[in-house]
Amino acid sequence: MTPTARYYSYFSERGRWFFRTHDGVMGPFHDEREAQMAVLYFQQRLKWPNARQLHEFMDAAPARAARA
Repeated sequence: MTPTARYYSYFSERGRWFFRTHDGVMGPFHDEREAQMAVLYFQQRLKWPNARQLHEFMDAAPARAARA
């Protein structure tokens, strides 16, 4: 199964966000957008980001969207 074909289920628990894959649960994240961006990062780079990488990726997201 390719990474883009995977199913991700987002959920909140005690104010923190997580997502579930067939491999397990990833998180916690500050909000749903951060969890979604972690999945996008993984889909583009085929590895999970650390906190610094995720925030750099999120900061660059508006620039990527403007180019699309």
